[in-house]
Amino acid sequence: MMKKLILGVGMLACLAAVAADVSLATAAQTRARDKKSQLLQCQQLTTDQRLEGAAKKQFMVKCMNADMVKVVPAVPAK
Repeated sequence: MMKKLILGVGMLACLAAVAADVSLATAAQTRARDKKSQLLQCQQLTTDQRLEGAAKKQFMVKCMNADMVKVVPAVPAK
C-alpha cells in the first residue's frame, strides 16, 4: 500500500513538472510570435515612411524597444 502511495505521488510530481514545462514553452512561443508581429509592423512603418539606411536602422531599434514593452507581458514570479 505504501509503495503505491509513493509511486502515485511521484507520478503526480512528474506530471506537474511536465505541465510547467509546457506552459513555459507556450509562453515563449507567444513572446516569439508577438516579437515577429511587432517586427513586421515596424518594417511596414519604415516602408510607409520611405526610410532607408541609417535612418531606417535607428527607427527600427526605437520601434522594437519602445513597443515590445507593451506587447510582451511580464512573466509572473512564482
